[in-house]
Amino acid sequence: MIFVYIALAAFVGGVVNALLGWTQTNDSFDARKFANSAIASFLGAIAIAVAANYAGAEGQDLISLLTILGVAFLSGAGVSSGVSRIAGSMEK
Repeated sequence: MIFVYIALAAFVGGVVNALLGWTQTNDSFDARKFANSAIASFLGAIAIAVAANYAGAEGQDLISLLTILGVAFLSGAGVSSGVSRIAGSMEK
């Protein structure tokens, strides 16, 4: 079950990063860009959850569980940001 929580935390991190990136610009909301970020976040979330599962992340107590979920959240935000930057540099 921890696998699902890790994937969810990473996905939410990526979506929050996409929303913060949108609010930072003065552009109108573009669903295509947001969907691309959401898909990248979803794929990154699966990869992060699989890696955490193989690493043996089980969350034995509350502190370790919160640490694992926090790292997954920040990793998801990093995946979303990295994919956006890579896609932006490829367009130029």
